[in-house]
Amino acid sequence: MNHQKNDDEYIREGFFTLQHVIDLQYMRYQEIDPRYDLLVNVIPNLELGASDSYRLVNFGTLFSILFKMLLLLTFLVPFVEEKQSGIKEFLNLVTPMSFLDGLSFFIIRILLYGCYLVINLIIASKYGALGSINFICIFTLYLLYIIASMSYSYLISVCFFSVFYAKIGGFILLIIPYVFSIVRSWISNLAFVLLSTNAFLEGLDVFQTFCNKHRDFKFSDLNRVIKDDFSSIFTIYLTLICQTIFYVLLYNYLVRVFPGPGGLKRPFLFFLNPDTYKKRQRNEYTTQPRGAHAIIISDLCKKFKTSKRENNIADYLNMTINNKEITVLLGHNGAGKTTMMNMILGIVPKDAGKIVVCSEGDVASYRHLIGFCPQHSVFMSYMTCQQHLEFFAELRGATRFDARKWAESKLQKLNLTDKAHKYGVMLSGGMKRLMCYPIKL
Repeated sequence: MNHQKNDDEYIREGFFTLQHVIDLQYMRYQEIDPRYDLLVNVIPNLELGASDSYRLVNFGTLFSILFKMLLLLTFLVPFVEEKQSGIKEFLNLVTPMSFLDGLSFFIIRILLYGCYLVINLIIASKYGALGSINFICIFTLYLLYIIASMSYSYLISVCFFSVFYAKIGGFILLIIPYVFSIVRSWISNLAFVLLSTNAFLEGLDVFQTFCNKHRDFKFSDLNRVIKDDFSSIFTIYLTLICQTIFYVLLYNYLVRVFPGPGGLKRPFLFFLNPDTYKKRQRNEYTTQPRGAHAIIISDLCKKFKTSKRENNIADYLNMTINNKEITVLLGHNGAGKTTMMNMILGIVPKDAGKIVVCSEGDVASYRHLIGFCPQHSVFMSYMTCQQHLEFFAELRGATRFDARKWAESKLQKLNLTDKAHKYGVMLSGGMKRLMCYPIKL
């Protein structure tokens, strides 16, 4: 059978049956024995070349592959880079509006990918790659695919804490759906349900079938099943929407269980705890007299187990840190100084005990009150030293004018005035540590 005609049309439309009846009548008229073997090997062919029969599919597949590369370079890698540098969790520490970072990241990229989509559809329309398909219908398919792919990228970002591995592993995870689309089997059917790329490619195939039949695709055809082993376009739309919701929910679960460097790790079944859904009140700092207890640590315990022994980092530690006083922790390497600070911030979970900061025992409610300078330097590669200081000053509530004056003052005190307009990644290790001090303030 000729694939250009679409195998089933000649049979489904009844022409095959009609031809068979005419053949039998003709054989009776000619007095020919009607007992014969029926061999079907030729079906009428439309006057189309092989490239015309797959033009929409080929163009859509090329769009998809290029979009995956764009997604890797402009979405997954920068997102993992923020996680690797610790900037995401650092923003959670310094401001209750840290969600704006993620929101702006998403909006900028959806606008970028929207422009990419429009340009590609204009080119496709110019070269006749859209056939007679309603523009709104095919635009909806592409848009849902873009949003689902972005959600999928969020999901797979949980697997990586390094940009190097994100480039390699991300490329594999973004390309592997195309392997499942080559052979139609139960695996490809499962991939259609779970992977947005496979659902998108099937949508293209359905549209291509309409084009090959020289039919105009209208809104009334959304629920039409054009081939027995294919889904309707409406089903594909619904599948892409459900995939987006599934990716987002699974990402939000995994990112809480495996938050990465500096994150607040939650137990695997945290969603079963009713306290998870209670609105947390972010405590605000109020001036207290000198000597008042700012941080109270009671019976704090932490053990690290190795294959050889068990190390007690904190063994029922009790201490207080008073307001408006300088408290210094002294101890040899491995004594637990950094671990204790990380437990106060919730970066490392404690085994037992209680930590109260500014009368608040919930880490999520008080950690933004602490100016913490981590052991690694926190920098954004696209901002200069002065821009860093102004950015974090404004996050703390300063006006644009005050933030600029404050940044210039701190750079002068640290003897970094000549580095004000240099990017953080260009500084030496010692200068980076100097810059971290005013950032944490």
